[in-house]
Amino acid sequence: MNEFTPLSRPQQSQVTIDSIAKDCPSEGFNYPTFRQLNKQARVYLSQPFTLNPSVSYHLFAVSNSKGWFSAVQSTPSGSALIFSPLEDLRSAFSAAKEDVEDLFSPKRTLSIQAGNVNIIDFACNDTRLIVGLENGSLGMYDTASLFTPGTEQIQPLRTVQVQTSPLRQIAPNPGTEANLSELFAVVGDGKVQLLNMQLEPQGGWEGTDLMSQPISVAWSPKGKHIAIGLQTGDILTFSLTNKSTPHKHIPPTSDAILVSLNWLGPGHTFRTSYGAQGDIAAKQHIIVLDTKSSTAIYFAPDHPYPSYDRTQQNAFVLTLHKWDEDAASQADSKSLTVVGDVSSVDLEVLGNVGNNWHRHSQENQLSLPLDKSMDDTILLALEADLTDSSTNAPIMYAYLNDGSLQGWHAEHPSSKPYLGMITLGVSSSTATPATQAFKDADMGAETPPTSAFAQPAPATSAFGQPSFGQTSSPFGQTGGGSTFGQSSFGQAQKATAFGQSSFVQPSTTSAFGSFGQANQTNNTASAFGAVKPAVGFGAFGGSTGAFGSGSSVGFGSAATPSAFSSFASNTTSNVFGQGSFGAPATASSPPESADPTSMTREASMSDSTSGFGSMGLGSATPSDPNAVNSMFGSIQPSSSSNQTQSTSAFGGGLVKPASGFGAFGSFGSGGAFDPSNKPAPTVSAFSAAAQPAPTATTTMSSGFGQSGRA
Repeated sequence: MNEFTPLSRPQQSQVTIDSIAKDCPSEGFNYPTFRQLNKQARVYLSQPFTLNPSVSYHLFAVSNSKGWFSAVQSTPSGSALIFSPLEDLRSAFSAAKEDVEDLFSPKRTLSIQAGNVNIIDFACNDTRLIVGLENGSLGMYDTASLFTPGTEQIQPLRTVQVQTSPLRQIAPNPGTEANLSELFAVVGDGKVQLLNMQLEPQGGWEGTDLMSQPISVAWSPKGKHIAIGLQTGDILTFSLTNKSTPHKHIPPTSDAILVSLNWLGPGHTFRTSYGAQGDIAAKQHIIVLDTKSSTAIYFAPDHPYPSYDRTQQNAFVLTLHKWDEDAASQADSKSLTVVGDVSSVDLEVLGNVGNNWHRHSQENQLSLPLDKSMDDTILLALEADLTDSSTNAPIMYAYLNDGSLQGWHAEHPSSKPYLGMITLGVSSSTATPATQAFKDADMGAETPPTSAFAQPAPATSAFGQPSFGQTSSPFGQTGGGSTFGQSSFGQAQKATAFGQSSFVQPSTTSAFGSFGQANQTNNTASAFGAVKPAVGFGAFGGSTGAFGSGSSVGFGSAATPSAFSSFASNTTSNVFGQGSFGAPATASSPPESADPTSMTREASMSDSTSGFGSMGLGSATPSDPNAVNSMFGSIQPSSSSNQTQSTSAFGGGLVKPASGFGAFGSFGSGGAFDPSNKPAPTVSAFSAAAQPAPTATTTMSSGFGQSGRA
C-alpha cells in the first residue's frame, strides 16, 4: 500500500477568508499563573547539545497515561534515551540546588549508537515509542519494556530506513480507536507518508511541483482526518478513506512561506506560522473555518519574540483543552495554548472561548532562562505533566539546548482544578481526558478506516519487494544475508548498495521510493540578502552561529552493544523476494482502545543585534499561460521540470527531488552553536547552485492534546 497521491495546489477554494485579521484582545480569558517548580535551579537531563540547522528536533516526550517520560541525552558516541517516572522528575526539581548541575539519575538508559536521535514521540495510546534518527531511519519500541527499571539493552521491535536525510516531523494519530491509533504520519523530502505500528506503509501524498510541497501535517482531534500544510500556506484536509480528494481547502492568510501547522479545535480551527521575510517579522495566525457557510476568519496574535541572531523557525505548541471549565459546564469550550519557537526567547500564551481568541499581554513575559554563560537557551520540546495529584494543576516542561529542563506549574487564578488531570491506574476507557474534548465537527459523514490499516498487505515497489527495507537499517545489522552484500554493525564492507551497512555509509535508496541521493550536508549559507534555496522545502537556517556545524551521525562507531546493534531476531530479509523485517520480536500488543510567577528577562537580553536580511524570490515570466505566478516565483505547472534523474544501484533512474523550497536565513555567529563544515552546492529548483538549508520543525501531538513541534 505504498502508493502516493499527487498533491497539487488548488487554483480556487470554496472557502472565503476575511482578509482583515480579527482583534485578539487580552481581556476575557482566565490565564494561569506560571509558577516555577524551583526558582533557584533547573534539572539537567543531558550535557549541552550541538544543534544542526538542517535538523528538526523534538527531544523530550511525556506519557501521561503511563506516568513516565523519555528524553534524549547527548553523549560522546551519539545519543542515549533516558526513562523515568514523572514523579521522579518532580522530586528532582524539589531537590535541585543552585549552581549544582549534576545530571538526573534515570530509571533506565538506552544507548543509541546507530546515529544521533532528532525526534522521539509516544504513539498508539502510549504503548509505543517512535525514535527518529538524523540519517532518516525509524525505530519502534514497546513502552512496556522501556517503562521498567533496569540496565539491560532493549532492542527495537522494528526499524526502517525511510530516507537518507532527517525527517521533518513524526505525527502520531491521537485517535483512541485501534485502527486510528496504530497510524502515524512522517513528513520527509517532499512527501507525507502514513505508516502503522509495524512500520508498514499505508500510502500518503507527494508534492508535484514547488507550489505543492508539504511542510507540515496535523491530525484532527479524533484522528479521522489529516491536514497537510503546503509551503504556499494552503491547508488541505483529507479523510483517511479518501486520500485523492481534499475534504477541505483553506487558502493561505499570508504571502510568506508556511513553516508550521497545528489543528487546534474546536472544529476546523488551525494555527499556522509563516517565515520572516526581510524586515517583515514572522507571523502567527489562528484560522477558524465555518464549514456551513464555507467562510473563515483569522486572528493574528504576536509571534513569540525572536532572537535576532536566529532565523530558523521551529514551533512548539502545547494545548490544554477544557481550561477554566467546570465538569457540568455547557458553555463554549475553552482551551489554553502556549507557543514557543526555536527562533524565540519567550513563550506566547493564548486562550480561546469557543471561536474567540485571546492573547495574554504581560509586563513580565514568560521567558526561557539563560544558560550558565548568560546566553539565551533554545527550545527543543514543550510538554505537559498531567499527573501531579498534589496540586491538580498541569506542569509545563521546556527542554533546552543546554541539557536542562525548566518547569512551571500552570495554576488557575481561582485555584480551580484542571479537568484534564490524569489519575494513574484508572482505565482510560472510562475516563474522559481533555484530549478528547472536541469532536471532529462536520466530519461525521466519514467512516473510520477498516482493519486494513491494522493488517495491511505488504506494499510492493516497482522492484517487486516491499518498499521499506530496500536498504539495511542503520539501527543494526540484518539477520539474513543479502545476495548483494551483508550488513555488519560498525564494519565497512565492500559490497554493493544492496544490503550495505548504513553504519559505514548512508544508503542512497529512500524508502519513499523517489529520492536517489538525499543530500546529507548539514549547514548552509545565508538565504537572507541572497536567496539560496534549500534542498527540500521550507528550510530555514545557515552555516554560521546559531546551529553551527553539522554533527556526525556516528556511522561506523559501534564498539559496544547498543539498542540498535543486533536485529537478527527481527530481520530476515534481503532486498529481493522477502519482507525486510521478517518475524517481529515478541512484544505486548497495542490496545484496541484508549485505556509562576513569571521571571523578567535578564538585562542581558539585547534587541540590538542585527535584524533579518532582505530576501528575494525569482519572478521570471513563463510563456505557458497556465503557469502560476506567486511570491515563490513563476512556476511552470509541469512536475517534471523540477526533477532530475539519478542513477540508482538498481540500474534504473530514481527520481531526485528538486532542491530549494523557501530557504531562509543563516544563523548569527556565536552562542550555543558551532560553525564549521561548509556544504557542497546542490542544484536549486529556483536557479543556480545553492546550499542546502535546514527544514522547519513541525508540530507533534502528545498524549494530552495538540502538543509538540509545529
